Amino acid sequence: IGCAARLCAADWRGALANSTARFGLLAAACLILPIAAVIALNSNVFNGWRHAYFLYAPICVLAAFGLRGLAAIPKPRLRAAALAAAALGLAAAAVQMVILHPHQSEYFNALVDKRGLAERWEMNYWETSFKEALETALEMQPAGVVDVSEGPGWHDGVDRNMKVIPKDDRRRLRLNLSFPSFIILAEDGGESGYPVLWTREDGGESGYPVLWTREVYGVPIAAILDARAESAAAVRSLLAAARASEPAASAGGFDIYADGDKISFVKEGCGEEDERLRAYLFIFPVDRNVLPAGARARGEEYQPIDYDSELLRYGGIFDGKCVVRRDLPDYPISHVETGLFTPGESPSWSVQVPFGGYRERYERALAAAGASEPSASAGGFDVWTDGTRIIYLKKDCDEEDARSSFALFAFPVAQSDLPQTMRNAGLEYERLDFDFSRYGMRLDGGCLAIRHLPEYPISHVETGQFTPGESAFWSAKIPLGGYRERYERALSSLAGEPSARSGFDLWLNGGALTYVKENCSEEDARGRFFLSIFPADPSDLPQDARDAGREHEALNFDFDRYGAMMDGRCVIVRYLPDYAISRIETGQWLPGEGELWSARIAASGQ
Repeated sequence: IGCAARLCAADWRGALANSTARFGLLAAACLILPIAAVIALNSNVFNGWRHAYFLYAPICVLAAFGLRGLAAIPKPRLRAAALAAAALGLAAAAVQMVILHPHQSEYFNALVDKRGLAERWEMNYWETSFKEALETALEMQPAGVVDVSEGPGWHDGVDRNMKVIPKDDRRRLRLNLSFPSFIILAEDGGESGYPVLWTREDGGESGYPVLWTREVYGVPIAAILDARAESAAAVRSLLAAARASEPAASAGGFDIYADGDKISFVKEGCGEEDERLRAYLFIFPVDRNVLPAGARARGEEYQPIDYDSELLRYGGIFDGKCVVRRDLPDYPISHVETGLFTPGESPSWSVQVPFGGYRERYERALAAAGASEPSASAGGFDVWTDGTRIIYLKKDCDEEDARSSFALFAFPVAQSDLPQTMRNAGLEYERLDFDFSRYGMRLDGGCLAIRHLPEYPISHVETGQFTPGESAFWSAKIPLGGYRERYERALSSLAGEPSARSGFDLWLNGGALTYVKENCSEEDARGRFFLSIFPADPSDLPQDARDAGREHEALNFDFDRYGAMMDGRCVIVRYLPDYAISRIETGQWLPGEGELWSARIAASGQ
């Protein structure tokens, strides 16, 4: 009203010369033009007007501009009436806010039709009503731990609001997604996927009795459902089933039961130390194609359901027993790996739990491997690979084989396919080391491990087996489909005279150092190659090199890892770090015999 009054009273002939008028027009443009653009472009605007919060500034400016306009009305009676009307409007909004407290975020002005609000607007989107609901749940159960959950399948709202509950009360609250005493629900218009389960006194479709609701404008924005009877029955059923069967695995005092779509943990004599434990849970499907695309691209075999959640988030302590239950994905599962740990410490224990698809996954891999000769054999393992996965099989396997770790280096055809961090370090490969306990299976006296490879074209892999802190038991290099292509690419990029000649011809080209020797023999491939990179700027040196007082980065290597013998020629390709290089020193030596040859290349800041 004030803005309109000022506009009507304005002298438009001199408006642009008036700084106050110019400022008002600018504020109006800052408000109107973005809204017009959203309408004209049919822009996507999610969850209220969060993408337009910056419009608060011109709204406040225009409000002040209008208030000043009301105060400038020349007729005293009209000015007093206008200011009184503005004050009345502000007072009406303020009174409504006080009435709605602590849910004033649900305020709608008097012009909004209050019928069907929940269908037309997102109410209680941030679930601020949960604080009052949690306080009410504490009053309903005045002593002991109060297990609460949010449904269905959510817990962010409970988590957030628990943090603003007073500390003494917060200690009595526990988020329990499997066996809650109370379920807290919100209504935000259905946009977030919450079904309206609690609009009837019996809990509606949920079947849980409604103990408490909070309404705003006649719309329920929060409710507490009574889940105590159903949770107690579920715990009794789980414990009865556990007594009637053998656990699928036992570790750390826990018996673990698997029934296809759930995994349960039971421990007698559960104490406070168990409440501090955190859990992890990895699911290995029978068919890897059900995994998310990102996991498959990284060569992973499993879906992580939990990395780091409190053990009792999915259970509780009942009659001195820890009882935990996790629902699992609905695809066929081969096995799960699970374990418990205390934050900041090594896992207390981990264990592999076979499911119904365990044998099927094992036999699928055996059938694929048995259709061809092994790609390599070493350390008692036969190794097969088809470029997409690598299968390790040892027919007579013992505990020692299952305790060790496997090294796996995948060398891409194109260096650009490597993750950026590895390229920055001058590495030629992606390291995919793994423990047998995660990727391996023991069945019928044999050991089988399956590891999928990244999806980029691979030149070759190097793999082996080792015990951490000790030398490798065995290793093998396996050429794949891109093996020849990788080295032919390197050779085709060479032009002109070598950058240096010595035991090998050396080319420095495009961020790579290529070694070539014609008429090469096994004798030329033996020993070790040293490669010292001197940066143009010493600050580019890795920290470990600076700590050791070195002026260079050492990238020493074996021919077996980085080289290839093809058509009577030895070829090595080493990609270099991405900082500017002053010079390179390289050569070959035999342990116990000394240096065979060396060369120095001026890099001139390449």
